[in-house]
Amino acid sequence: MYKKVGIVLISLVTLLLINTLSLKAAEPAKVDTRGTISVTGTAFENFSPDTAVIVLSIMTTAKNAQDAAVNNSKKADKVVSQLKQLIKPELGDTIKTSSYTLQPVYEYDNSKGKSILSGYSATNQLTVTTKQIKCVGNLTDYAIASGANQIQSINFEITNNREYCKKLLAKATDNAKEQASVIAQTLGVKISGIKQASGSCGSEHPYTRMYGAKAMFAEAAAPSTPIESGEVKLNATVSVDFYVN
Repeated sequence: MYKKVGIVLISLVTLLLINTLSLKAAEPAKVDTRGTISVTGTAFENFSPDTAVIVLSIMTTAKNAQDAAVNNSKKADKVVSQLKQLIKPELGDTIKTSSYTLQPVYEYDNSKGKSILSGYSATNQLTVTTKQIKCVGNLTDYAIASGANQIQSINFEITNNREYCKKLLAKATDNAKEQASVIAQTLGVKISGIKQASGSCGSEHPYTRMYGAKAMFAEAAAPSTPIESGEVKLNATVSVDFYVN
């Protein structure tokens, strides 16, 4: 008998729970009728870079793939060896192979009306990261003199921009609040809270000017290629949705 009573009680509790959940599910979701003002605040500032990233390549061609690869390896070793004498690992300078390709080269033969295999090209791309901002021109000149024949890019960066971004995000937030206050005052409403907010902070790489890289760098005393680092522009953006009433 006690077992039957227990089973009945469990069944009743289960039914009550199901009914309660069903009632809650049937209740319409509350709709937030408060108005909002959406604004985007911005702030930016220019800072001196502390790091340069140089991307250069050594490309060689030959009639067969093996010769192209062997020639490329010899030239790349020479370039790397020369650059290792100039960079300073104790400051955080590094040099690494960022990509390597070996591919066939085709030339269009007008007489035959089709492309014909003419040889192979090997390309070893190196990325040099250095804190020696003022020596970038010198580094590129030595790389070219050692066998590098392509300079893909030279970018100047700020390695640790966290503290800079904190200040800029605060300024961007103040800018967003100021915009919202002006809008709210004009509309005759008051800001009562924040629905959501998001922010971001990033940099713009400055345009790098190179005044002609030398094909040869025979003497160490010769002037290096002038390269201007310029300044890095940090931008902060904060988007906020304010509640108003």
